[in-house]
Amino acid sequence: DNTATNYDENATVDDGSCNYIFSQNILLPEGWSMISTYIDPLNNDLDEIFDGVIDDLVLIKDQSGFVYWPQFALNNIYSLSIGEGYQINMSSQNNLLIQGSLINPSTEIPLNSGWNIMGFSCINSGFANELLLPISEKIQLVKNNFGDVYWPEFDFNGIGELLPNQGY
Repeated sequence: DNTATNYDENATVDDGSCNYIFSQNILLPEGWSMISTYIDPLNNDLDEIFDGVIDDLVLIKDQSGFVYWPQFALNNIYSLSIGEGYQINMSSQNNLLIQGSLINPSTEIPLNSGWNIMGFSCINSGFANELLLPISEKIQLVKNNFGDVYWPEFDFNGIGELLPNQGY
């Protein structure tokens, strides 16, 4: 496939080894929000990933309380973890472009007992009650950045769809 990054004009057999670069554009609103990605970045270093929005980026936090705080050259997150969401604080709105390979949507996301910030690593949205059905008996509550909830015990889906770019 001549659109693959590892295109070989001498290849005569498709062995399934083609690599492709995908892009995801994430709107980062002013203030606090939660984000995630469906891309496994080419370079997973936070300084590289957020370079284009660094002037507007205040702070990123992960579910363990580690931070990326460029103003103070503090980074104990280091890189994005597949399946994890992140809280982010922006001084003004900006767009983050991430490039790399697609994360396999069937990749298991490790969840701890208690609160997590879960990423949504699918390229298409889907209803929370349908996508989380296989683990619904283990879920107490899922919240989005706006405080909407999916509450399986009461068969209540106030979130509606889980969305690409969002954390939960």
